[in-house]
Amino acid sequence: MKIKDIPYIRVWFKLFDYRSKDTPKVFVPDCLILFAVNVVLFTLLNRFQAYFIPYSLGVAILLIVLFYLQFLSLSARRIYDIGAPRLLCLISLTIIGIVFVFVFCLFNTNFCVNDEVHPKKRSRPVPYIVSSSVTFLNILLLPIYLFVYALGRDVICDWFIGPTVWTIDKNFNHYEQRKNNTKNANTMMPDLSEVEEYSEVRFAYQHTKESLILDFDSYSVSVFLSYGDNYQSAKESTDDKYESLYLDKVLYSFMFYEFEYKGYYLRIVPDRYYNNKNGDGFPTVKSFMLVGFNDSKKTISYMYFYDFDLDVISDKGSNDGASEALKQREMRSFLKTYFYWY
Repeated sequence: MKIKDIPYIRVWFKLFDYRSKDTPKVFVPDCLILFAVNVVLFTLLNRFQAYFIPYSLGVAILLIVLFYLQFLSLSARRIYDIGAPRLLCLISLTIIGIVFVFVFCLFNTNFCVNDEVHPKKRSRPVPYIVSSSVTFLNILLLPIYLFVYALGRDVICDWFIGPTVWTIDKNFNHYEQRKNNTKNANTMMPDLSEVEEYSEVRFAYQHTKESLILDFDSYSVSVFLSYGDNYQSAKESTDDKYESLYLDKVLYSFMFYEFEYKGYYLRIVPDRYYNNKNGDGFPTVKSFMLVGFNDSKKTISYMYFYDFDLDVISDKGSNDGASEALKQREMRSFLKTYFYWY
């Protein structure tokens, strides 16, 4: 078998071929593979779209254009083979039209009369009526399409992919801007001019999107400060500064008040922005900071998190009777998902 005869690969060799004809044995496998490839590509784009910033929209448009270039020529050749007007493939430029054209091309049909076979008869106008109707219907149903797309994307992410990392910013020059623009981060994260002198600093801002429909968003701002011989001194002064602010007991929403992850010994500094009548704050997972110490790397981390819609770190881990292993697994999953680590 030649390369140009391999299913789907042959689509690229005939990308602008609108004159030849394809049988169902050629059309069906090529079309199904084309759909499968694009599902995979868009899934990967959704999963790793933060790494395409600021080009993610351009990449999405490019993928759509490539899909239509392949599908239009593929469907035109099949439509021509069954005796219908080749331009009927243009209705696939609408969403419903893709389904209509695909189904229409599956069978050898006399839906349209071919002038070459019956020169005295004209092709029936039904395809053009269908084309116009489908196009008009698509315009009316566009808001519903967008909703269905967003709902499908949210369900797939919730079941299989997980939350989407929407933005990652590692430019340290943006630290102050990200800190000031993330709710409550400015009151929680340290002013780097006031911490003990460090040898290296690394920064990461991450915006994670849970849902397009419900607009659930999480934000984290992190700095990792590396020290040399003065690490122990910096560790002690940091501990002294936050000793009275550390969470000192297990709460339903947090599961832990101290734990280890990626070599860091982490403690929670809750943001007590819910005040009671006495002016004391109530710690919640909606806003908190993690202070971490990595003795082997001689690094201190400050990691702030904000998500107004979050009530617990983990529904499973916060249930009565949840095992320690389950809680550890859920906490590690949370830290891996919502924070960028160096």
